[in-house]
Amino acid sequence: MSRFELRIRCEETSSAALIELNASKVSRIGRSPANGFCIPWDNAISREHADLTVLNGELKVACVETAKNDLVYRNRVRREITIPVGETFQIGQTEFCFQKQTPHSAGNDLSSSELALEEDTVDFESDSDEFKVERHAYSENALKRVTFEHADERIELLATLPELMSRSSSDEEFAELLTGLLLQAIPQATAIAIAQFEVAALPETSLETVSFPQPMMMKTALRKDFEGSFRPSRRLIHKA
Repeated sequence: MSRFELRIRCEETSSAALIELNASKVSRIGRSPANGFCIPWDNAISREHADLTVLNGELKVACVETAKNDLVYRNRVRREITIPVGETFQIGQTEFCFQKQTPHSAGNDLSSSELALEEDTVDFESDSDEFKVERHAYSENALKRVTFEHADERIELLATLPELMSRSSSDEEFAELLTGLLLQAIPQATAIAIAQFEVAALPETSLETVSFPQPMMMKTALRKDFEGSFRPSRRLIHKA
């Protein structure tokens, strides 16, 4: 049985992603859909934009009613299209190529910028509407296909954990040292938070953020060029 995927690229923002399509269900794409695949880099893509359905080896793409921009396919504007393998459509500056999954794309050389996105997106809380950070969850198989850079250096950093523990006289001191270590180990991170909570005091679901308790301890570390306020998402903390 053939398996299909949607390769997504935006040259303007140098962004890319790979969606593995499930023929047994409808998949939604959008800038930040409630349930679906997140494509956050293109403002022409609505929060909830289009539904994808694989049927008889072809891909049906249908804009949802609230989608502001249409699909562009073969230089024609459409609200709904059905395309064969190898064809490409566009939304804004982002191109979507429908193709069969190949041994290359399912192998071990997929770059970290082209991981298959899973259906999980959470916003970080911020005082500023301009500061939007999103979390993406990746499948276990996708992570296994990534060759991480500078792995030896990061292993050396992790090896210093026992020393940090021995130097720390309290949880607070250890957390403060650990935030610095994590910033060093994760160059892409702009902010790190380590929080301690009484587990029994946490709400039953991540949706009950109003009743979220104050942390027993929280330490943060920020890059020098970080601008704005950093408040870790309560939903993300709860899920962790």
